[in-house]
Amino acid sequence: MMNTGLIEKLDSASNQYFEIGLEQFHVSRELEYIKFQAALGNLCISIELMLKCCLAKKCPRFVFSSLPLEIDLKLSYPEEFPKLNSMQLRLIDDFEFGSQSLNNCIEIFYHLFPNEKQKLKPYFNFFNEVRNSAVHSIIPNYQRIDLERIAFLSIYLSKYLTDNKVLSKFRFKTNERDEKFYSKYDENRNERVKKAIESAKLNSKKVTKESWILCDETWFLRKTSCPVCNCDAFIEGYSNIDCETTVDGGEVSLTFYAESFKCEECKLELFDTTELSLAGIKSLFKFNLLEIRLLIS
Repeated sequence: MMNTGLIEKLDSASNQYFEIGLEQFHVSRELEYIKFQAALGNLCISIELMLKCCLAKKCPRFVFSSLPLEIDLKLSYPEEFPKLNSMQLRLIDDFEFGSQSLNNCIEIFYHLFPNEKQKLKPYFNFFNEVRNSAVHSIIPNYQRIDLERIAFLSIYLSKYLTDNKVLSKFRFKTNERDEKFYSKYDENRNERVKKAIESAKLNSKKVTKESWILCDETWFLRKTSCPVCNCDAFIEGYSNIDCETTVDGGEVSLTFYAESFKCEECKLELFDTTELSLAGIKSLFKFNLLEIRLLIS
């Protein structure tokens, strides 16, 4: 395990940004004239530090992007090499080495908790997109719904990592306003999807004939029929190849995990797997070996 001093510092710092970010989040929701970049920035920093705390607890070697060889070996193979000495521990504790990139932190999280990937990937995609502008410059054309998605991700992640004994159970306490927002998030999302479908139905009346998309499907993009206007539309996601051992040998299959949906004709957009489900769109697609060959040919 990583030096507990670093884990403690990451846990504490993340919690401080978490508390400040949520407080600013509620103020910006209640008072429309309040700008929300500070709330977004603090919550983004909190999420990033949660991820790094997770790495420090689960796979300490990957908290840093580069390490001296001796420290790298001691962290990578603790059973084969002597423990870190006091000087090395202090350097790690003070974060004296290059930090792991945000992209890698997210990817490592997916490997640590693969069952969470499909659900959280749309949120992490947006988080990765907005984090730098929220912290280092100005936010361009983001909406308040974007802030709500980051607030939801921060609360969900804090609860999930606390339950998995990554974050301290004595920190990341949510108050009544936090829990009210969190508990109503799905209900409010259902209403947004209903409104989006109603708007898409109005737009579909302008569609004079069904359209077809002529392009190849990829590991990250699939065509499907729009549930509103029946035109071809895109589902974004990712693919995993699975190899199973059978009596006859090995069986290869591919699973496409849908994340989000967009129709260019009626303008229906769906953000995550829950919204896909509400609109009646599948979120899992399985292919056999022959279908895989057709896909990559």
